Amino acid sequence: MYLKTNLVAIISLFLLSTGSAFAGESIAPSDMLEGSGFIEKMVQRADAYNDYTFEYQMVAFKKGKVVEEGAFYYKKPRLIKLIEKGNFHKGSIAILGANGKVRAKPGGALSFLAIDLAPNSNLLRSANGYPMCDSDLYSLAKALKIFSSKVMWQESQKSQSFMELTQIKVHLLEVFHDSDMKDIFKRVAVNPQTMLPVEWWDYENGKLVSHSTWKSFKGNIGLTEDAFTFKGEKTNMTGLYSPSILAVIVLTVIAIALSVPVLAKGFSRRGKGVFYERDFMIQRAPQLVSLFTIALIAISSFALDNKIQAPFFVPLFTLSNQGTGALSLVSWLGVLIYISGLIFMIGGWYSLGEAFSTDAELLDGQKVRDTGLLGFVMHPAYSGIIQSLVGCSVAALSPISLGFALFVVAPLWLRRAKYEEELLIKTFGDNYKDYAKKLKWRRLVPRFIPIGV
Repeated sequence: MYLKTNLVAIISLFLLSTGSAFAGESIAPSDMLEGSGFIEKMVQRADAYNDYTFEYQMVAFKKGKVVEEGAFYYKKPRLIKLIEKGNFHKGSIAILGANGKVRAKPGGALSFLAIDLAPNSNLLRSANGYPMCDSDLYSLAKALKIFSSKVMWQESQKSQSFMELTQIKVHLLEVFHDSDMKDIFKRVAVNPQTMLPVEWWDYENGKLVSHSTWKSFKGNIGLTEDAFTFKGEKTNMTGLYSPSILAVIVLTVIAIALSVPVLAKGFSRRGKGVFYERDFMIQRAPQLVSLFTIALIAISSFALDNKIQAPFFVPLFTLSNQGTGALSLVSWLGVLIYISGLIFMIGGWYSLGEAFSTDAELLDGQKVRDTGLLGFVMHPAYSGIIQSLVGCSVAALSPISLGFALFVVAPLWLRRAKYEEELLIKTFGDNYKDYAKKLKWRRLVPRFIPIGV
């Protein structure tokens, strides 16, 4: 498709007695007649089908002999489903959806995964390197039209289709790199009744590099959009993520941008405190379990949006792989909690100012502060972290990550908060106690909420 040289295509009607009958022989130039409209007719016939399916086999010879076999499904305007049945990527499935993206499942032990890929991903190339998304019959015929600058054909008596093994006439089309017709590029056997290819040979430097065959073609059979989804999946793949999860992603990107400046300063102060606690359960455990919970939430979000599909993922990781109806409202409630969490977490870091460090420690010159969010809760950043994890867990409809956030993450951050209070009371005495009393000793829940810790 990317060749810069002139290409000459020739079409003829020949006797195909075996699959390799024309592997090394070309049609004699003297036997050709003008027929440039032939490929255009192939394009029109392919475009006339609203949907179709066929089985295929491809043998590639570039890196040893590789055999690819499978089933191909197509529906207008451009839905494609490919199922690999042979040893090449056996069991894998790829679906080009209405959104122009491809969802794919690897075969074997990873068949429960469903990932999104760009249409030009190398993972979607066939055994001979051709892209899956350009393998429908219309695209193949259009490619032949681009390849050919001159088309010739000749008529013969009768032929045998290699694929169907029945006595039918087949047109043989050949594409060359040069006008001398010595450097063959492609050879295609076309059924004259359907004007669709039944065999396809690819050459490089005159050497056969792949041979493809099609059989069991069925056209205009009324394929529905459900045929272009994974088993048990009800989505039409018009979007990559559910709206609530997409909102979480957008909020996370914004939060990262706002957090970078203050976190950079916090990391630079880390370990420089007058008093520094090296207890793992105080310093690292809350951070690590928070990261682990984030991983659980990510997995749950993928399960919610059908990017990971396995029976044990529902309802363990997410209550539903649809997130519709009442569950959709619950998911959006999680987004609101997440927004609150981000405000308290990031606002808490900024409220600490020069006293903020990413570790639990007392910095030189630190004073009791009651400005910003510190005027509503004693540890706004810790409160925000817990709220954020709870909110994202609810948004992902994830029982496991919600339970982890409430019963593992929250107690660890609360323990760290109490340690810091002891350190501050030793340093500032009644000044800090008066501050805590004013906030009703609300460590994580703001004082304007009737009950809380």
